[in-house]
Amino acid sequence: MAVGDCDHAIQLDPAVKQAYRTRALAYVESAAFDRAVADATAALALAPEYADAFRVRALAHLGKQTLDQALEDSNQAIRLAPLAAECYLARARVLMQQQSYQGALDDLSQAIRLGPATSELYRLRSACYEKLGDAIRAAADSYRASELGKEAGDAASDAASESLERKETDNQ
Repeated sequence: MAVGDCDHAIQLDPAVKQAYRTRALAYVESAAFDRAVADATAALALAPEYADAFRVRALAHLGKQTLDQALEDSNQAIRLAPLAAECYLARARVLMQQQSYQGALDDLSQAIRLGPATSELYRLRSACYEKLGDAIRAAADSYRASELGKEAGDAASDAASESLERKETDNQ
């Protein structure tokens, strides 16, 4: 959902926490970190136990390099949603910025256990292993990241082929 769509949703109903959270994530992706913090905070004002708003605000603070606040928000996200892999990924990113590679490694391993395993998780965990001097595990995770990336690329390619085949069938 684009920022404009979220603006419209908020105009229609300013009590929709998801619209603020979604717009905050869009702001994070466009490096508008102050706006992202403001929107995630607005979502939390509506729903103080909204784990994903804490996660998104953590990402915004990470972008701003306010790492203590990012860590606090990612910790709160995990307390509220201990089975959400993306919360562990957010905290791992913060810990990597703080050069706490063992903590980041633990969080990335937990995110992988919770699933779904992605190439990004293995790529980041490989970097942690490398920083910790474990070249064998770093190489294994790098290989797994590559394999998962290929699978994701194959899935995207298959979806595009199926879409093209449907269009060709529809045109006949």
